[in-house]
Amino acid sequence: MRQERDLEWIFISPPQMINPGDRTGKYRHGHDEPVRNEKGESTISMGDVAHAILDEIEKPQHIRQRFTVGY
Repeated sequence: MRQERDLEWIFISPPQMINPGDRTGKYRHGHDEPVRNEKGESTISMGDVAHAILDEIEKPQHIRQRFTVGY
């Protein structure tokens, strides 16, 4: 996919844990490595991962890239 230049693609790699919960809007973006919190956990709420995906659709920041989100 990374060599593809005719399509505008985006690939999201979710964190290791997606937990029930509402949107906080306080997630961080990463690229090829998981985003980890101060405890070393790769986690996010369902509300925040959904929000991150919608944000990327509405305002693309990672065209032809893989990205991840987490706290």
